[in-house]
Amino acid sequence: MNKRLFEKEREVKSLLQGFSANRLVLCLDSTESTNIIAREFLTKGKAFDLEYKKDAPPLIIAAEQTMGEGRLGRCFESKRDMGLYMTAAYPLTGHEQYLSLLTLLAGLSSVKAAEKTVNSKGQKINLTLKWPNDIYFDGKKLGGIIVKMINYPNIAAIVGIGINLNQSGEDFPSEIADRAVSFKMAGIDISSSELAAEIINTLDKAVYEDKSLTSPAPEIFNELNNKSFTLGKRVSFTIDGKELVGTAEEILKNGALAVKTDDGRLYEVISGEAGFAV
Repeated sequence: MNKRLFEKEREVKSLLQGFSANRLVLCLDSTESTNIIAREFLTKGKAFDLEYKKDAPPLIIAAEQTMGEGRLGRCFESKRDMGLYMTAAYPLTGHEQYLSLLTLLAGLSSVKAAEKTVNSKGQKINLTLKWPNDIYFDGKKLGGIIVKMINYPNIAAIVGIGINLNQSGEDFPSEIADRAVSFKMAGIDISSSELAAEIINTLDKAVYEDKSLTSPAPEIFNELNNKSFTLGKRVSFTIDGKELVGTAEEILKNGALAVKTDDGRLYEVISGEAGFAV
């Protein structure tokens, strides 16, 4: 448990560019959760005898997680060498007016990075995003994003990303087997190191160079809407304790999902999730 993979650290580090090249890279053979280690860096100021530095925030990658964190308290299946399991810390100033976009930016960056990585090998794949945090291929879940905030002593967000790489259909738990997919099942062999680096390069550029959390460009929302798996579909959501059903219409500039119910009312779904209506 928690054995460092120094060769993989060097491999990932060599692929990082721009702001990402400053990151501390920590790769582990097995750990409870990369999110837990990211929180340790931020709350205790160090992990693995490595100091936390705002200008060199950590990127943690594990070959296996024994307690992978999913959204809404769910467990994220993280079998050894079956997926990309990583968490990146994002120091914040407190002035990020569009912080609510971080989950969507992480998803969009993951999709763009994966498509670019696959294309670089002479293959093609078209991925989409189920609002607010799932990566989809061919109508099935390929991966997910989880974002959590740390407020003391360091103000930061931790972005956890999990993507299925090498599973066959029988590797998934029975309750999700019909809804999950991997790159292997799509006929694609992809390097976890290359994918991790490309995702962080892309997301860091969006956050630090393009300043998308303070003044997002209109193109971001065009990309989010164009890549959405949710838009145009019937979804169920909860407002003030009441469950409603409507049609997903648009992803708004605050990251909310605009849903129109059958009586013509338009709702902004801000938190939680919008499940597909049966």
